[in-house]
Amino acid sequence: MTIFTEASIAIDEAIFCAEQEDRPQAIVTLGTGYSVMPLFEARYQGLRILETVHAVEGVA
Repeated sequence: MTIFTEASIAIDEAIFCAEQEDRPQAIVTLGTGYSVMPLFEARYQGLRILETVHAVEGVA
């Protein structure tokens, strides 16, 4: 799992993953950084979710 130190890079990664996987992504805090993972996984693990990103249909 990649840990990003800049929030803007984590947001870009979440958008990319949401579009590629066609499922919501969560940006969570891990240690001193941010990580991106599927929303269901973040909820299952009980992680602190900072933001969720959904794919937008018809855009690309």
